Amino acid sequence: MEILEVGEIEENQAEIVVSEKNELAVQPEPTIMNIIANAVQSGSIEMAERMLAMKERIDAKEAERAFNRAFAKFQADCPIIEKTKPVYKKGSTTEVKYYYASLDKIVEQVKKPLAENGLSYTMNTRQENEKLISIIELTHVAGHKKVSEFGAKIEGEYMSALQQSGNTRTYLNRYNLTNILGIMTGDPDNDGAGAEVEYFTYEDGIYYAADIQLIRNCTTIDQLSTAWKTIYKKYHNDKIGRTILTKEKDKKKKDLHIAKEEQELAK
Repeated sequence: MEILEVGEIEENQAEIVVSEKNELAVQPEPTIMNIIANAVQSGSIEMAERMLAMKERIDAKEAERAFNRAFAKFQADCPIIEKTKPVYKKGSTTEVKYYYASLDKIVEQVKKPLAENGLSYTMNTRQENEKLISIIELTHVAGHKKVSEFGAKIEGEYMSALQQSGNTRTYLNRYNLTNILGIMTGDPDNDGAGAEVEYFTYEDGIYYAADIQLIRNCTTIDQLSTAWKTIYKKYHNDKIGRTILTKEKDKKKKDLHIAKEEQELAK
């Protein structure tokens, strides 16, 4: 059998083989599954196991890349969640202290962009002594997933044990969902000027995603302070990055202070 070389045959192209009868036959490149099957047939179980492990690693990496692309697109598509739920000053039923985005409104606004990008989540809780922990698992159709946990002590003055648990569960799930999705909330538009939220581009979201997520994952002011010292040094000469991440840091700091106040009010 005579083999003819046609130009430079690329790695993924089939070899063109000319048979003795001058008939063209196309031989595809062997896949990992073909190699595994051949190894099993030849009795080389060790080789088959090594190839199968390699395929699993390749598939996992591809699934992670697909997840990251979908997640970045989701964040670009997701609207700013408006804070419309009022918290009144202590002893008042009319004087508003601040507004926040309720869990049902967050879920309502994220479900469509999540579905359009092949993303879904499950929301569960577990109890450890007097502490309740929210567990949210975000999954892409390709199989990759990430998990976020956020916990706090079950509290609530003048409430039954069941009411305390329900109140804490809602509070934890709300903060945990915004954290794992990396979404922003904006102040209500009371004066027609629009919510005070700065947008960044799709490319910026990808480039600064790791450090944006680092800020959003902070659960205490001390954690935020430590993370910010590292981030500030990293982007000292990057004006765009410093501006984007400073706004993220300031927003997170404000949210952590509000979360602390809410916990104190629930006592």
